[in-house]
Amino acid sequence: MSKMIVSEKELQGALYQIAKQTIAEVQNQVKDVLNEFVQIFYSEYTPVKYKRTYQFYNALQSSEIRKTSKGYEASVYFDLSVLNHVKSDMSDKEIYEMVMMDEYPHGYVKAEQNQAIWKYGAPYVDDNMITYLQEALGKLGVQFR
Repeated sequence: MSKMIVSEKELQGALYQIAKQTIAEVQNQVKDVLNEFVQIFYSEYTPVKYKRTYQFYNALQSSEIRKTSKGYEASVYFDLSVLNHVKSDMSDKEIYEMVMMDEYPHGYVKAEQNQAIWKYGAPYVDDNMITYLQEALGKLGVQFR
């Protein structure tokens, strides 16, 4: 059922609602894509010198959707504070930076795909952001040509 908008305030409210729903949908898509890069990271190499902790699955977080002066915003990020690599010669920060950005995210081990999570995941998300937005808006009935 459609609603008649009779004032600028009602129009602004409707547009903000669409923006908020779109951001929530895109945020979920981005988190899903980055989670796929985490899965690739964990599947491409089986460690022999340490026990796998799978902590990067828990480190992938979504912020709350926040209202700003220009609309709404949200983020997807890796939270370093949830990492706890107790039995390692490296700090959690050093491990995080290696896994996210290094050419050899498993240390000095060459794996099949060898994809640092953020180094390859973030550009993939950037390259597909317009598609994510179009899909999210399409689910709300907004059409593009």
